[in-house]
Amino acid sequence: MRELLKQDRALSPATIRLGVSVLGALFMLSGLMILILAGYTLFAYGDIFVGLLQLSGGLGVLLALFLFVRLQAEQVMASHRINDRLMILTDALSPRVSDKAPAKTTRKKSSPRKPKSRPAPATPANDRSDT
Repeated sequence: MRELLKQDRALSPATIRLGVSVLGALFMLSGLMILILAGYTLFAYGDIFVGLLQLSGGLGVLLALFLFVRLQAEQVMASHRINDRLMILTDALSPRVSDKAPAKTTRKKSSPRKPKSRPAPATPANDRSDT
């Protein structure tokens, strides 16, 4: 049941159409009940005006609600289609990192090299070997 109500995943157009068709079936049953109630008012009480008012008002409200829901569903499906097209364009235009890129090799960081010590040049002041 949790899979059906996930908020971060968009509904598919088929799911939206199914929901609109189920709502349409419920509105059709409600319209049938309004028709039966208006017929009962018309024949039981003999009041044509009240019967026609119930019939036109009830069916008009149901039809307006159904059209509103249908247009909203079309708008949601259109926004999903636009989102899908934008994702395709984004994938096509973004630079891709190939899957076969060579793996990075890790090298040990070498310690900074010390300059080699050179022997001091032989000079007469440093050369005291004759004493």
